[in-house]
Amino acid sequence: MQLVQQAENLYKRLSQDEELLRLLFYKAKHSGDNVLDKRIRPDILSSKTELSSGIPEDRRQRAFEIIKDRIKPTNKYKDLEGEIKCRICAYLGDRIKEEKNHLYAKQEIIIDILVHHAYDEVDHRSLKIAEEIQRLLFQERTGFGKNMYESMKRTELVPEYISYRLVYSTGGIN
Repeated sequence: MQLVQQAENLYKRLSQDEELLRLLFYKAKHSGDNVLDKRIRPDILSSKTELSSGIPEDRRQRAFEIIKDRIKPTNKYKDLEGEIKCRICAYLGDRIKEEKNHLYAKQEIIIDILVHHAYDEVDHRSLKIAEEIQRLLFQERTGFGKNMYESMKRTELVPEYISYRLVYSTGGIN
């Protein structure tokens, strides 16, 4: 079925993207503050500069802590109540067999985007994250076949958070 491989490919694709990590971690101070500008803020994946957030100096450990907190491989939201941050939850959804081909299935990929109002009201962070995920996943391969965009819906998952659910589909072998 290749479910584990698909889930691992998805997580790896998202967690190794510097721009997505910057959007999830850094908070803009004002509308003109570009969190993607590498001259202003250090890289998360490759910089040795210590971040002011208390994340350890060791770059691998620091990146691991940020990724572990901001990208979840399951739909985990409850711990966000009372926190001010951004998070995505990336996991596999329904798997539907194809009627005409018993060896092939359509696999849903679900990405929940959760952005605290404090981030979103400054620079439309939830939409920037959605655009970056679209750039990373659309027409790329995480399964058997290219990912296809299905939908983006506004949801209410955690109080004080803007939430969107992105759904993609890809192929899978039964």
